[in-house]
Amino acid sequence: MADNIQTSSGGGHGGLYFIVGILVVVVGVLAFFLFGGDFGGDGDRDIDVNITAPAPSGSGGEGGGTSQ
Repeated sequence: MADNIQTSSGGGHGGLYFIVGILVVVVGVLAFFLFGGDFGGDGDRDIDVNITAPAPSGSGGEGGGTSQ
């Protein structure tokens, strides 16, 4: 007669589930910020950048001398 009785409590994977859950949350937060997440702002941003170079001074040639 076989007296092989196995009892299982079903636990033991709680730590693994916790770690996987934390990783899912971290990846979600990183994706939110990397793909331009917004915290419910009005979205009405008007950014105008004007860059002008200063006018060259002098006679316009290198060295500033006259040509012969």
